[in-house]
Amino acid sequence: MTLRHPSPASDHTPALDPPASWVAPERRYRPELHGLRGLAILGVVLFHLFGAGRVSGGIDIFLAISGFLFTAMLLREAVESGGTIKVGRYLARLARRLLPAAALVILVTTLAGLFVFPETRHAQLLAEARASLLYFENLELISSQLTYGAAGPETSPFQHFWSLSVQGQFYLLWPLVALAAVVIAKRIRRSPIAVMTVMTGLIVLVSFCYAAVQGQVNQDEAYLMTRTRLWELGFGGMLALLGSWLRLPRRLRRVAGWAGVGLIVSTGFLFDGAQLFPGPWALWPLLGLTLVLAAAGPDGGAKDPAGSATRVLSTRPFGWIGDHAYALYLWHWPLLILYLEIRDYSTLGGAGR
Repeated sequence: MTLRHPSPASDHTPALDPPASWVAPERRYRPELHGLRGLAILGVVLFHLFGAGRVSGGIDIFLAISGFLFTAMLLREAVESGGTIKVGRYLARLARRLLPAAALVILVTTLAGLFVFPETRHAQLLAEARASLLYFENLELISSQLTYGAAGPETSPFQHFWSLSVQGQFYLLWPLVALAAVVIAKRIRRSPIAVMTVMTGLIVLVSFCYAAVQGQVNQDEAYLMTRTRLWELGFGGMLALLGSWLRLPRRLRRVAGWAGVGLIVSTGFLFDGAQLFPGPWALWPLLGLTLVLAAAGPDGGAKDPAGSATRVLSTRPFGWIGDHAYALYLWHWPLLILYLEIRDYSTLGGAGR
């Protein structure tokens, strides 16, 4: 599917300025961003193993990074092609990259679950397997009144697919937002980047306020809903759109980078995110992400001074973890839940049920 703004020839409105005059998000590899993904998955796994139900804030970082990358990709496409967004090509590429690994985990988990779990859980297991494969597991958890909880033998082995479902729904929605920005920009003779920035800001504001209110009404639903999480994805999109503004003076970069890492790492220790996120306190780790991105030099974190946070995040160990973050996220949770069920443990510490 190709999304294109109406041709100028279709009416008497003069054409937009050439794409070269639009400021598109940068097309460059951000090794520090990849390292942040590695840091985030470490937090997710460690808190799932030992956090007793607390969350690390790593998922909030994942969502913002997804919004950052996908928004930048869509806007580059729109600018470089003069208003055409080849959504089908990108969605097909995402499907080829993400679906095979997810499908394998779903298949293995389903077969193992049918063997390990009591028959009374089989219907729900199959329902969640289908929902996970089709990227609506967050909605399945809400409709089944299954709350987000700590790892235990009664916990769903597919629970972690809720965040992947939120991202999948975002990938379907966001191209429509980008198309609307391109069409509106053409009509009012403005840069699509500027229009997209305004639209994204409004979406972030509405979703953020809704998340704050919904968290007071029903925190279990607020934690899992796409509407309440959309502001975090949009926050990442705003960072991509405002990337040229996120440049700190050299003398401030080292402090800002480590301050950002500190905010991210401290999240799970300072906040009970399962009860507070994605409300206002979720800004804490996202501010950390912002500081790290702003601390990177113009040539990327790999060329920043030794000892800087962005340089450390750009090193091979964090890069390797970032490379395998998706697989680690997919496999760690069902393996943990199946282990607890097989060993008849209520927690990883080994206490019986």
